[in-house]
Amino acid sequence: MAIAPEGLDINELCGLNPSELMDVVQGMNDMTAIQVFEQIQNQPHQPFHNVFQPGHPVQESQAHPVYNPEMESAYHRQMERPMHTYNPQSQPPMPISPQNEAPWVEIIEQPKSRGLRFRYECEGRSAGSVPGENSTNDHRTYPTIKVHNYSGPAIIVVSCVTKENPPHCKPHPHAIVGRDCKKGVCTLRVKDTTEKIIFPQIGIQCAKKKDVETALRIRKEINVDPYQTGFEHAQSNIDLNVVRLCFQVFLPNDQGRVTRVVPPVCSHAIHDKKSSKDLVICRVDKSSGKARGRDEVFLLCDKVNKEDIKIRFFEENDNGTLNWEDYGDFGQGDVHRQVSVQPMGHSFCDSKILI
Repeated sequence: MAIAPEGLDINELCGLNPSELMDVVQGMNDMTAIQVFEQIQNQPHQPFHNVFQPGHPVQESQAHPVYNPEMESAYHRQMERPMHTYNPQSQPPMPISPQNEAPWVEIIEQPKSRGLRFRYECEGRSAGSVPGENSTNDHRTYPTIKVHNYSGPAIIVVSCVTKENPPHCKPHPHAIVGRDCKKGVCTLRVKDTTEKIIFPQIGIQCAKKKDVETALRIRKEINVDPYQTGFEHAQSNIDLNVVRLCFQVFLPNDQGRVTRVVPPVCSHAIHDKKSSKDLVICRVDKSSGKARGRDEVFLLCDKVNKEDIKIRFFEENDNGTLNWEDYGDFGQGDVHRQVSVQPMGHSFCDSKILI
């Protein structure tokens, strides 16, 4: 006679109908119940064996119901179910952050960082339009923003700020000029912010050093200070070759009075083309060196920015595929008056090369 775990008689269990059997195994732990089912399946006991065989004929005198596939798998599904099942109905709702619903501004097309020349007012010509970073000769793009979580009228103010990262940007003396521009800033009124807002006709007009304080005083009078950093920097050394565009969005009520201010956002830094010419090597004192590297090389070049320059050594095969590259070792002290660089070459990939 086969004995099941915990002293149960397998033959007696085989004589039970499915409903009675389920009542018995529900009181067992998982491992014991599984062992019982495995031993029952291996028993040649006819009445119980017939119940779990699909298509086996059932006599009228049998009390067992017709085979139901769900009957055998019901218990296994119950055993496989995790003990701690997440039920959304039983969980308290997650609190909604006010920031998630508050209006905010996204720059979906940044201005192009390089290639634009800042124009002086005395040049007597248009400052041109600031192109978008994805702008090409065939497809022109421009700085573009999108206001999220708000639909309705808005007032958008665009101004120049310094190159520091937000929220340390300060008002910049350079002016935004073009359509809807006055006193160095662009003020655009839109009836609906559902669609993206494009700025195709704004340019950057640079201020001379002697006009910096005057330009910032005008900015202070019209109260354009996006990050409330003040205007004490008017007499400090401001980088006139780099600006950022700052977008401020003001939301009016039904009477047209501004009641909400959306946090400002700043673009990438925009560099004046006059200060960043194309990098050209005019003369080099040597065109060869040791494969192990560490040779000093003197380069004469056009005006370079010692804070933003690298010298690249590389080798390509006949098909133009890059075989090797590395960068020269030098610091800002190795750049002489922006026209001479003294890098030190790295070792070549093959130190045993023979020429």
